[in-house]
Amino acid sequence: ATECNGVLIKVDVVTDEYPGETTWSLADKCANDSVVLQSPSYADSHTLYTSSYCADSYAQYTFEIFDSYGDGICCGYGEGSYTVYENEEERISGGAFQNSDWQSFGSCPQSLGLSSGVSESISSYAGSLAGVAGGDGTSHVFKVKATSQLYILGFELQSSGPIGTGELVIKHTSGDQTDSSTTQSWTEASISFEALNPAELDQPTY
Repeated sequence: ATECNGVLIKVDVVTDEYPGETTWSLADKCANDSVVLQSPSYADSHTLYTSSYCADSYAQYTFEIFDSYGDGICCGYGEGSYTVYENEEERISGGAFQNSDWQSFGSCPQSLGLSSGVSESISSYAGSLAGVAGGDGTSHVFKVKATSQLYILGFELQSSGPIGTGELVIKHTSGDQTDSSTTQSWTEASISFEALNPAELDQPTY
């Protein structure tokens, strides 16, 4: 198996009777459609060929395959096919086409900037914890599977001084990292807050 510490993209192609007619390319739409993987020269018919690419993170890809004769790779002259996997999970497949076939999968990473809705949610979360957190530096961490790209958010409320004051530390990362001990390497931002009074603990100021 190919070792990959990021996101493994694998393309399996089973050639038909005329392998030399088949070419394909895989492009990263999140990087200005740059081609990250393309077909080798196929010499053997009815043969499984595997190509792989290790990406740093999840992205949106377009896969385009061509047959120079115009009869695809299935099913007039052999049972050819293509399958594209992302971290061993099948994303797209095919084989019955004419001159070309095109498919897309995945999505581009979204900014984790605090939109108004996200800010309100974080404010509510910080305020609710401010009312119960002690002054001992207790941290509260949870993670959210925000998108299919497995973005993970960790929120830590670090109390300092009187109840109702402290710092909300926001951490984020991408990839399937579910061990909380890895949060030290996550991207981090923090917001200091102070709740004005117990009645306004759900509306802290920043």
